[in-house]
Parts: sequence; structure tokens; C-alpha cells
Amino acid sequence: MFATSFPSADTIESITIVSHKFTRSRKIYHSKQSALKILYMAIHAVSKQWTMPIRHWKQAQSHSAVLYEDRMPELTSK
Repeated sequence: MFATSFPSADTIESITIVSHKFTRSRKIYHSKQSALKILYMAIHAVSKQWTMPIRHWKQAQSHSAVLYEDRMPELTSK
């Protein structure tokens, strides 16, 4: 159940294609921050196309909260 809640190869490929599309026009970035901003915008753009809910998200979130409680304090404090 935990593994099925994480992105499939199709989802990751979709992000890769969009990020290549966004970064293809510029080969040189003035700073690391500007490159990260472009990638953020690419992921934000592709995420608007995702309309299907994530299967078993609550169980995966709970499992992640147990495994990574130091990284997810807002979920473990409840």
C-alpha cells in the first residue's frame, strides 16, 4: 500500500518532460536560486494537470509520519 501511493514512472516522466521544456530555452542561469525557481515553476505548472486523487494517501502519510517523525512534526504531534 505504501509503494502504490508514491509517483509512478509516468508521473515522474511527466515532470521530467516539463522541466526539460522549461529549461531548454536557457542554458545558463545566473544563480542556483534562479534555476530552482524555474524548476519550481515547471512542477507547479504540471501539477495543475493532475486531477486524480492519490490512492491510499492517508495510509502513506501515516506510514511516512512514523518513519520520518523528525521531518514531519506536524503529523506526529496530533
